[in-house]
Amino acid sequence: QSGTLDSEAKNYKLSMEKIKAYDSARIKMQTAMASDPTMQSSLQEAIKKGGMMTAIENNPKLMAIFKSSGISAHEFLIVPSCVQITASVYNSQAQGSVVGAAVSQENLAFYAKNKAEIDRIVQTWGKGRGGK
Repeated sequence: QSGTLDSEAKNYKLSMEKIKAYDSARIKMQTAMASDPTMQSSLQEAIKKGGMMTAIENNPKLMAIFKSSGISAHEFLIVPSCVQITASVYNSQAQGSVVGAAVSQENLAFYAKNKAEIDRIVQTWGKGRGGK
């Protein structure tokens, strides 16, 4: 499933609106899971049975969170991959590498223009999951 997401992420058009919508949904989702411990375990069980997308789409609480944040379940899965791939290619190119076929020039230009804000937002994404 993640291979398909990666190829879709390469073709996804990034925007600050979508990055902020993802971030908003991520924070609301963490808050919901913290206040309802059964939500996380039932989601993990559903992922094992039918994969991430099916698990999310079949969870009314999560779908309400995404809707209130202005993002679809599909975008919720693609946005972080797209940001990560774009940042990686951007950083490789900044170091003189000729990597780039994996990301659209449009996303690279968008990332370059908004790098400081995107990096500030993305820094929080690993928190709460044993990350940074």
